[in-house]
Amino acid sequence: MSVKTDQNILKIHKLMSLSLAHAAIGTFPCTIGKHFLPYNRSLWFFDCPPNSGSYIKDLSTGKRHAIEKGTIFFTPCYHEIEMTLTPSAKFVSFQFNYDIIGGFDLFQNYGQCEVVRNPESVLQAKHTMEMKNPVASASRITQLLLELLQPFLEKIPVNGIILQKSAPYAPALKRVRQECDARLNVAKLAKLCDMRQDVFSRRFKRDIGVSPKTYLNEALVRRASQLLLLPDIRGYEVAE
Repeated sequence: MSVKTDQNILKIHKLMSLSLAHAAIGTFPCTIGKHFLPYNRSLWFFDCPPNSGSYIKDLSTGKRHAIEKGTIFFTPCYHEIEMTLTPSAKFVSFQFNYDIIGGFDLFQNYGQCEVVRNPESVLQAKHTMEMKNPVASASRITQLLLELLQPFLEKIPVNGIILQKSAPYAPALKRVRQECDARLNVAKLAKLCDMRQDVFSRRFKRDIGVSPKTYLNEALVRRASQLLLLPDIRGYEVAE
């Protein structure tokens, strides 16, 4: 018998995490123009009559997708869409990030919406939101999302941020994940990594693919969005 361990898979797996920002079920009648969110969005429509007028338009391709019962719509983070939902469109909504190297979403450069027709999975999503045990429900949501994302992940090249050397920046990445606020700056991140600020900025951009300032800004936007989803918080509190 011969057993071979794939260290590359283990290394990448340690860098990956899926975090749910929002989970809801019901209706949300609206017409929303050009917009995007720092989260990946999936809408699982369990009821919507034909020709209801509900649609999602992918602004990168110009394609307008009519909403039908049993359909799942996936919109990558930072991807611009337009959307109209009528009162007859009933759905489950999951907003989430699928991160690698702490804060870089795998789908942030994906570039298009995906539409999947899978009535069985849609009903499973509805059932999951109606479960009484929150631990079981949260676990099942993760499973549903991973099943949905698997075909899309296979389209992402295994290069770029996935295989970059993140180890030298681990203390900075950890601090951003745990204590992200506007008082954190590039100088403090560089100090955490025992580097001069100019050296840190240059190497971070080279290895990670974005400047540390851009990384911080995106993390702040995501953190603010997470807070704004909370029912009892006010805008000025998020600003503070």
